Amino acid sequence: QDLIELEAHLVLLLVATPTHSALTPPPLASSHRTSPSPDPLLLLYSSFSSLPPLFKNTSLNKMGICGSTPYKGAEKNVVIVGGGYAAVYLCAHFQKSMHNLRITILSPGDYFDVAWASPRAIAEPAGANRNVIQFSKIFKNGRVKHKSGSAASVSKTAVTTNTGEVLPYDVLVIATGALYPAGSGDVTALKATPGIDTAAARVKQLRDLGAKVAGAKGVMVVGAGFSGLEVAGEIAYTYPNLPVKLFTGSKPLGHGMPASVQKGLVASFAKKTNVTVITGPRGSAADAEQHGCDVVFMCTGMVPTTSFLQGGDLAGALDAKGFVQTTPTLQVKGFSNVFSFGDCASPSQSPSMSGYHTINAAAGVVGPNIIRMLNGEALKPVKPAEEGGMITLNKSEGAGYMGTMVFPNFLVKMMKSGDLFRGKMSGELTGAPPSFVK
Repeated sequence: QDLIELEAHLVLLLVATPTHSALTPPPLASSHRTSPSPDPLLLLYSSFSSLPPLFKNTSLNKMGICGSTPYKGAEKNVVIVGGGYAAVYLCAHFQKSMHNLRITILSPGDYFDVAWASPRAIAEPAGANRNVIQFSKIFKNGRVKHKSGSAASVSKTAVTTNTGEVLPYDVLVIATGALYPAGSGDVTALKATPGIDTAAARVKQLRDLGAKVAGAKGVMVVGAGFSGLEVAGEIAYTYPNLPVKLFTGSKPLGHGMPASVQKGLVASFAKKTNVTVITGPRGSAADAEQHGCDVVFMCTGMVPTTSFLQGGDLAGALDAKGFVQTTPTLQVKGFSNVFSFGDCASPSQSPSMSGYHTINAAAGVVGPNIIRMLNGEALKPVKPAEEGGMITLNKSEGAGYMGTMVFPNFLVKMMKSGDLFRGKMSGELTGAPPSFVK
């Protein structure tokens, strides 16, 4: 779901070779490497094992040069608003670069929340501490400064924080993401909510919800997108005697996905005797009691976190739903020195920017384009990404696809299902062995 280039690398190997029945490749030896017809699964494993660390071949490290010419002009202020995946991913690049930039990330929390792993943390709350990585461990060389707070308003030249502090900028990046709205039930905790400003508080929030699920009489999940499927799958697996009601709305489970993925998902949930898949009128939190549920996850309709732009100089860049409208170069419409990507950006304007795996690709455009703009060079557009990703139902089951290419279950299990990249991401972002809060 998050590592599009790594996924594509492996998928191309899979689709280019016939399926092999063995799951354990023979030992690597010169005879295998020079054979005119190598074992296809050996080729897959060999390629996988030869890859550098997790982000080595992804946009994050490719951005290390950030354009053909490093920026060495007068020092510029770059303010990045947001503390989620898009913002941190971009900051992690700038921390490794040697450009003459003063980088400030404005976020109320002191940590990065591995939000895609929230369903696992809720189902297995003992491991919820693996979902947070403290900024103090990520931004430690002085090139990126974390400013605690949130944006209250934005002008053409500065961001005013909720405490009244003014942060002048030469370049602004809006990467504030999106949240589930009030009234969505317990699903709001899938992402760190306002007021949860420390890593310890976030771990407690996840564990408290995990305890609530453990003691529930029934769990209602509305929405069968990636989040809904993963919430239902993880909870149903951990608590096989807990009734889980999965509402798919007017369309069947797996609608819009490749036929083989849809078939696999239907079969997987059919095997879970505690799961009832309900297709028809969309459920709501008000319906929970009649379905015997006291925990509700409304996994539909996230709202962009952009209210701070309303009434200011950038208000005209918002669409009717509050998403930030951008150009193909990921500049905010009407503002050459303001960029936006991630879940707060309008999917109709920039379809490749929504979802974790495509945020990687967008970050690989925003960073270099900032440097190109400062150097007076032509900017490059983002390439539209195909829909898809990896869906983890539990530690041993999953599904995935990218466009029309389908990922086999064993590949999803091997790459993502075990720890959901949490340990590897901690190591890569901090440059140290994985270390988590207690």
